[in-house]
Amino acid sequence: MVLNVPRRREIAIADNFLNENSHGELMAVVAHEIGHLKHRRNLADLGSLLAPALLFLLIWLLLTWPAPVAMMNNWIMQSFGLSTTSYYLDILLVALAFGPVLTLINAVSNSLQRKNEYEADREAVRVGYGSDLAEMFKKAARDELINVNPHHVIETLEYGHPGTANRLAAI
Repeated sequence: MVLNVPRRREIAIADNFLNENSHGELMAVVAHEIGHLKHRRNLADLGSLLAPALLFLLIWLLLTWPAPVAMMNNWIMQSFGLSTTSYYLDILLVALAFGPVLTLINAVSNSLQRKNEYEADREAVRVGYGSDLAEMFKKAARDELINVNPHHVIETLEYGHPGTANRLAAI
């Protein structure tokens, strides 16, 4: 992984990775992570913060603007025939209402993250470690028992990294 904050850039690699992979695979991963550092686009990186920021904004609005919350609470109480407020039901219904919106936001965020992963992979290929990177992905897929070729809709909605088959095809 890459830590890229103002005035500090670091690459972290797990110690078991060092023991279980070849020198070429290690160099391929380092080249991939350097690719992340080279291709960082601050505006594009903000896409991964979009969903949490919007959720925080929603919570802030609900806490600072009580009139809509009170109206919603009254509507819920009438709809379900309740005599007292059920905050658990209120939270559940708000979560269900905003679930599809958050799913779309996550799809956009995941798309930006997958684009960054492909760029970092291209950097490893550019410096000559494409075959080692491909071998490392195959080994990781085998060891971690991941779905190497997820359905494109699932990948779009849920995967921040490309599926292994797509990455190998791109390499």
